[in-house]
Amino acid sequence: MIRIILLTIVVLTTSSCTHHVQDSPSALNHLALHDRRPIEIIETDKTIEQDSYEELQEQAELTAASMIRIKAYNKTVLVAGVALNQKVKNDIITTIRNINDGKLVHEHIALEQLPQPETLYNDEQINNAILSALNQIQTLPDFEPQMVKVVTVQSTAYLMG
Repeated sequence: MIRIILLTIVVLTTSSCTHHVQDSPSALNHLALHDRRPIEIIETDKTIEQDSYEELQEQAELTAASMIRIKAYNKTVLVAGVALNQKVKNDIITTIRNINDGKLVHEHIALEQLPQPETLYNDEQINNAILSALNQIQTLPDFEPQMVKVVTVQSTAYLMG
C-alpha cells in the first residue's frame, strides 16, 4: 500500500539536481505567474535548494551514504530520503540548517539501504500520477495545479503549497 503524507505549508506562516542553472528574470516572472509567493521568496527558495545541494556535494562521505531530495517553499525546507546511518542523517540536517535564509527544516530521512533503481522509477510514477490528478481538478475555483509542489521519496508523496 502506498503511503501518502500531505505536508501543507501555509503561505502566510511560512529533480534532485546537483547543479543549478540561474533562472533568467523572464523565467522567474513566468514562474511567479503561477505561484502565490513573491518573486523574491521564489528566488530565495531556489537559492536555499541550490546552496543545500552544493554544501552536501562538498562532503563526499554524505553523498555516498545517502540519497535525498531537498525542496524549499516559503523558506521552509523539506529534506526527504534515506541515509545509511544516524551520523550521516544528522550531518545532512546540520548542514542544511546552517544554510542562510532557511526558517524551518522538516526532516523525513529514513535509516535504511539506498534505494534501488526500480524504487526511484516507482517514485517518479507516483509523482507523475499526482501531478496528473492535480491537473484534472476543475471543481475548485481559482485552483492552479502549478501552485502545488510535489516531492515523492520512498513511495511517500509530500505536497507543498
